[in-house]
Amino acid sequence: MTWQVLLAKMLRFPRPVTTNLQLTKVCNIDCGYCFADFDSLKKVKDPTTEELIETIDELFKYGCRHMILMGGEPLVRKDFGVIVDHV
Repeated sequence: MTWQVLLAKMLRFPRPVTTNLQLTKVCNIDCGYCFADFDSLKKVKDPTTEELIETIDELFKYGCRHMILMGGEPLVRKDFGVIVDHV
């Protein structure tokens, strides 16, 4: 990751070295402090497997080598293994 940051600085080309990728807003618990259950998010559909794979590929193409898979609770997705394998 350090190499990616140095390369971006030397070339003056910003790169997404690390990203937080939200896989879902769905969660199986109800924590009072969590943002996952905001009313504004209830209108947003979760991305499909294909959309997530396309996003992962695009981020990789631009230099991202570290992804944090977030949610809601990402493990509730039935395709979680497919996504992790692709990352």
